[in-house]
Amino acid sequence: MEFGSFGVCPQNPIIISGYINDRISGTDTETPWYLKALPVEKTACRNKAGVSMSVPEILPVPYKINYRESPMYLVLSLVLLFAALLPGWTAESQGEVNLSLRDCAATNIPVLTKYLQGNALVFDTEAAAPAGAEYFFIRYAFTIPEGGTRWYRLVLTGGRGPGSIGQSRFSWLVDGGAPQLMLRTHQVLPEDGWSEHVQPPIQLAPGAHTLELRFAPDQRLRLMNRATEAFVKHHAEIQRLAWRPTSAPAKIAHPPLSDHCRLRGHDVVVLYGDSITEENGYARHFTRIINQAFPGSDITVYNAGISLNRTLEGVERLDKDVLPLAPDWAVLTFGVNDAMQLSPEDFLRLNEEMIQRLQAHGVRVVCASPSGMTPYVEALGEPFFSMHATDRATGIDRTMALNAQGMRILAHKYQAPFADVYGAFTSTSIPRFTLMGNQWHPNEEGGRMYAVALLRALGMTETEIARTGDDRDLACYRAQQAMPPAPALTRVEPKTPSAPLKGTVLCAAAYGDNRVLVCRPDGQVLAVLPTAHHPAALAYARGRKELYVACEGAGRIQIISLPLLRPAGEIDLGLEAYPISLALSPDESTLWVGSFFGSKVIELDLATRHPRRELHVSDIVNGIALAPDNNTLLVSLPGKLAFLDLKRGEVTATAETVKFTAACVPAADGTPVLLDAAHWQCWPVDMAAHKLGKPQPAPAQTRAQVIDPASGHRYAGDWLNARLLEFNGSRLLHVTPLPVPVMALCVVNLPE
Repeated sequence: MEFGSFGVCPQNPIIISGYINDRISGTDTETPWYLKALPVEKTACRNKAGVSMSVPEILPVPYKINYRESPMYLVLSLVLLFAALLPGWTAESQGEVNLSLRDCAATNIPVLTKYLQGNALVFDTEAAAPAGAEYFFIRYAFTIPEGGTRWYRLVLTGGRGPGSIGQSRFSWLVDGGAPQLMLRTHQVLPEDGWSEHVQPPIQLAPGAHTLELRFAPDQRLRLMNRATEAFVKHHAEIQRLAWRPTSAPAKIAHPPLSDHCRLRGHDVVVLYGDSITEENGYARHFTRIINQAFPGSDITVYNAGISLNRTLEGVERLDKDVLPLAPDWAVLTFGVNDAMQLSPEDFLRLNEEMIQRLQAHGVRVVCASPSGMTPYVEALGEPFFSMHATDRATGIDRTMALNAQGMRILAHKYQAPFADVYGAFTSTSIPRFTLMGNQWHPNEEGGRMYAVALLRALGMTETEIARTGDDRDLACYRAQQAMPPAPALTRVEPKTPSAPLKGTVLCAAAYGDNRVLVCRPDGQVLAVLPTAHHPAALAYARGRKELYVACEGAGRIQIISLPLLRPAGEIDLGLEAYPISLALSPDESTLWVGSFFGSKVIELDLATRHPRRELHVSDIVNGIALAPDNNTLLVSLPGKLAFLDLKRGEVTATAETVKFTAACVPAADGTPVLLDAAHWQCWPVDMAAHKLGKPQPAPAQTRAQVIDPASGHRYAGDWLNARLLEFNGSRLLHVTPLPVPVMALCVVNLPE
């Protein structure tokens, strides 16, 4: 007897329909059957996605099967149907010992019942530990049936698992033994969904035992899941706990899957990265292609990505989320969040530390470059979700290109496969924006491209990729095969002036290269100063003889003394500050800092170099400028301009604009005009009416614009083509090449 195709959703009662081909009874006719599956509470098996599901109570309803020989055929058909509905069901899942989360033997959690949601436990508290105790705990009693000492694995079902985005970590211990970290073992399956989190095997003797869950203060959820940030609270989601019988652990060497592919049968692969990994897009394609190209290879792929993570968290999590899984391979795929917050030097240093530690444990490593930050703000005429204006996105992408080059160098140094993911997204015949869901996350086809890049690095051939039968996989492979060699990127070397500066100079911030250039108005470069990550804005206090550099990625203001160009300290703005724009008071006592994230403006006292107050606005800050009345700060937000009254410390009016208004740049008479960094238009600001005038074409397509008060000339830094432009009114006077693109300019008039 055979069954036709059908599907089941274990979460909801459904009607399952299909056909039975009755070969046992001697007929060849297909007869319809109808069965109703009703989920029940007790769970002892898993569905094909690896998700635990209830054993269905199968109720026959009217059907048209006429078994002429024996009712046993009907019984057999129901047994086969049950097995087909649960293809993940195995003999291993039999004999599981399930724990009731509602029935604990002991706990020090006050009012535990308030954290019970049905049969699930959602423990959520801002307290680090109970008063007078070192940690929270819950203890459960369970009994292992007779039959001799056996190996068991603790199985946790609970969404993305401990340590993932929004969930804190915790430990488990049996019979008062040593605590073990509850592992997050999200196994990637060709279908989407979240698997169980299965812990390492231990031996349990028949009889009574206890399982304790322990929530320690240093296991709490951190702000944004980042290692450098403060703890926030415990938040653990547990839907089910069970002990599953298993076999004794053993590691058997298997041959490679083919002459070219480096993977071996039964290998364990951990994909280790940030949200691009956690969202499971490329991970699903990676697993699918392996399964289709090498059926029966029995390769296990774990997803160890966590949103918002950087290589800082990668180093911290290695002992928690990777090494306990005993992988044969670890694929390092960090990069997007690093590009925003860490310099290329820090990114490579932390990746190198992970490579060294992994290889020391016998784990082979794949070094993958990041997929990049697309500068597109629209695609195919439809809204393309984007947060960063084109110039900033281009600067961030420049950082990722430098990081990609660094990962290639690390791979060569440590004899590891290099996956050129950045090249796959930027240098093939497949348009980049068709691979992106937004500026930094790949879409479904981008996930395919990403997975193929990883598998190419692992040695899979075109013939092996073709076994999937999907022409789109093959198109990605062939596009990557035809990629030109990656161009060698260079960064301008630091340079100090031979003598103190005199006369008029321009300071230019090279956002993607972490440099400030000091040059003459004719473009002659006098000095190149290294900065902290992503210098986004500049301001010069003539009386103090100080240049202020807003380093967005580092969250601080660097101070450089002039005319000697010596470091003069820095102002740390805190973890939640991303300084993107500066405004200086006429008396040079106050510096206002617009923070891209955090929806705020920070007011600094330059005498003490400490923040005086924070002024909050309604959205991310694209730019700020001091209005001519010296009491209003113009704050550019997505879709509107806010008028921030500095005496009252609040926004008193807003005017509607477009999404990517970048900043206020000076008009010919010095008054501010609002710049649109997507369409490169300018709006004059009517301060009295709190309105914007009719838009006009921008003098130059860049936010890096300043007017020299001595000559009246406008200077503009080209963020795309690395040029310095000089205007007299609307007339272009000179175009001078610069060594790197720039995103901010500042005029400095020094004594001759």
